[in-house]
Amino acid sequence: MTLLGLIFLSGLVFFVVDFTRMGTVPYKTIQKQPDIRYTNIPTIFVHGYRGNRYSFGHMLQRFERSQVADKVAVVKVFADGRFTWKGQLGGALNPTIQVLFKKGTANVWAQTEWLHNLLAYLYHEGIPRVNLVGHSMGAVTVVAYCARFGNTPKLPQVAKVVTIAGPFNDFELGRDEREIFSYRLTRKGPEHRTPIYQFLKDNIDRIPKPIDFLNIVGNILPSTRVQHDGSVSSDSSFALAFILQGTKHHYAQALMRGPGAAHSLLHENALVDENIVDFLWRNEKAQP
Repeated sequence: MTLLGLIFLSGLVFFVVDFTRMGTVPYKTIQKQPDIRYTNIPTIFVHGYRGNRYSFGHMLQRFERSQVADKVAVVKVFADGRFTWKGQLGGALNPTIQVLFKKGTANVWAQTEWLHNLLAYLYHEGIPRVNLVGHSMGAVTVVAYCARFGNTPKLPQVAKVVTIAGPFNDFELGRDEREIFSYRLTRKGPEHRTPIYQFLKDNIDRIPKPIDFLNIVGNILPSTRVQHDGSVSSDSSFALAFILQGTKHHYAQALMRGPGAAHSLLHENALVDENIVDFLWRNEKAQP
């Protein structure tokens, strides 16, 4: 075999191993770190439009390596709402669950139904509280889930929500358009409201108990009027602040800047990791 062939074969083997690892459960034991608060509250990670195991796979692997959180399950959700569960919850420290939609192009409303099915199952299994993390359209999905089902009985209470690069005031929540859509934010909110924005605004405060939100926004600092992460405008992502304004919920935000803040790189960004860890799991006494 030639040198080029060996390089190609090595790369192929690495890809196959990495691809397999991203969608599996490592079954490792976490060693407690003094600056981390450990609980048994599962955190559910939801990818975006056409997302896959890579969307959050490496991030969950980094949390595991840092002894911060324990990836305990991979859930594959089918278009009819059925899902397969690989892994187990029992006794894990800061358990994380990776959700993979087999139909990655489904709309937000279908995804919220599927998420409802999963959380109803978790409630049946004795899980009273969960955290939710979503990227891109997945960020809209987790907030829309709260708005649709937040006051529905026999579901876990949502404690914390992390949204990453969410298009909260867009018409097209999935596919990229030739030009990045944006309604300008004013001091009173967006100059115009899209249907998804209006739905979230009208329904998010029906939830009986407050939720803590962390909104992570990317800006690659383009030389254009509309600031964006390459796919979603910053104003659309920051619109979540006005959706939650005047509600019982608690809102915080973090802005990532530069090349590493590109839409599909945010879940590989060390500062994003740090913000998520601080928000979900860091001991308050350990935070600066």
